[in-house]
Amino acid sequence: MTSAARAVRAPCASACRAWRPARAAAWIGAALLALCTAGCSVLPAPADAEVTGTAYSRQRFFIPSGGTFEAVLLDVTDEDAPPLVVGRQSFETFERLPVALHIPYRTALVAPDGKYVVRAMVLVNGIAWMASEGTHPLQREPAYRHVDVPLQPLPRGAATEQAAVPLAQTYWRLTEIDGMPMPPTPAGRPEAHLVVLPDEGRITGTGGCNRFIGPYEMAGGDLRVGPIDSGLQLCFDSGLAEGLYLEALRAVEHYRIEGRQLLLTRTDERNKERILLRFESPELRFAR
Repeated sequence: MTSAARAVRAPCASACRAWRPARAAAWIGAALLALCTAGCSVLPAPADAEVTGTAYSRQRFFIPSGGTFEAVLLDVTDEDAPPLVVGRQSFETFERLPVALHIPYRTALVAPDGKYVVRAMVLVNGIAWMASEGTHPLQREPAYRHVDVPLQPLPRGAATEQAAVPLAQTYWRLTEIDGMPMPPTPAGRPEAHLVVLPDEGRITGTGGCNRFIGPYEMAGGDLRVGPIDSGLQLCFDSGLAEGLYLEALRAVEHYRIEGRQLLLTRTDERNKERILLRFESPELRFAR
């Protein structure tokens, strides 16, 4: 390279070295601004209300170490879908009841014609230990947003020793019938599910087409379902699965919960357990 060419190139190289950091800084600034803008657009609005009250037990009950407490305000307006979390309060380290409730939520998520309830639960090392007793609706008037929630110990036995959620008042989504996976829910149809309502002594849910209701009896790990009353709508896309589901419900003899799965079983002629129905409790999603 000639001395003249080097003389021309040297100032250009200096200018490029000075310009590259400036350009990089501009790109970084633009990227940070874009991330901030995107993040700010999805951040939820802060809570502007709270449910107050007390979670308590009617009897003295020892809670082992490793206990956690959670209380939630749930939107249960749609009976054919899992409830949505409107507000949540939790303690990772928990030793005893009572607990003062302060469940924050956004009033924009509470519709005038919606249905909202408060539920609470105590877990010990991931196993459901106590759960709220009965139904505790949210009052509409701000002055009455006070809910006292009694908790009761859950049954301890082979059927529930691995349960991460209680049997009662949990939304159980049907996943298998006699070992056969459930097909995808057709558009516009409710998903097949089951809810156990001990206060009313009945089960309810849908078979994927019609809603149903029926009595049940439970003792220990035994479970028997009585006559089922269901709708008469004819659904060509889900009617077969619904018929098999309701037939299997009537044949159930026992239940067992493993984590977030519910197994309804019976004993066959060879004295072996046969899983008739398998359900799962989906993780609750937050309302938006």
